[in-house]
Amino acid sequence: MTQMTPREIVDLAITREEEAAAFYRQVADLQTSERVKQLFLEYAVEEDRHKQILEELDVSDVEKIEVKKVADLKVGDHMSEKEPTGKMDYGDALILGMQKEKKAYRLYMGLAESTDDAGIKNLFLKLAMEEAKHKLWFETQYDDYILLEN
Repeated sequence: MTQMTPREIVDLAITREEEAAAFYRQVADLQTSERVKQLFLEYAVEEDRHKQILEELDVSDVEKIEVKKVADLKVGDHMSEKEPTGKMDYGDALILGMQKEKKAYRLYMGLAESTDDAGIKNLFLKLAMEEAKHKLWFETQYDDYILLEN
């Protein structure tokens, strides 16, 4: 595998954010529940924000990009895989989001582990932690949802 440049990595991440936003909008369009529809539309906008941040990211010195560890509540880790349907309840929608963001996290962590270049590794770790933040948001929402329901 050829080594990617920092710009190529950021461009890959931008494409991923665009795909995620499109995914959340498509799932929102399927929904019959207004609450679930709004959840996915709001998260599509969040993915648009992440894309903008990536577009503005200075990749001239990737080793200096700050990487902060993000908590993992592991809420959805042992739940069955969710597929997007038109009649998802709010809890299932949150689980779908957790699982999607976890896959993105794993992608970037795997890419970080595949390189010996410290700067490139740092950039992939930064992207992985951004995906971990997304997953944490869904986990927190799910925790709040379960508490409200019980």
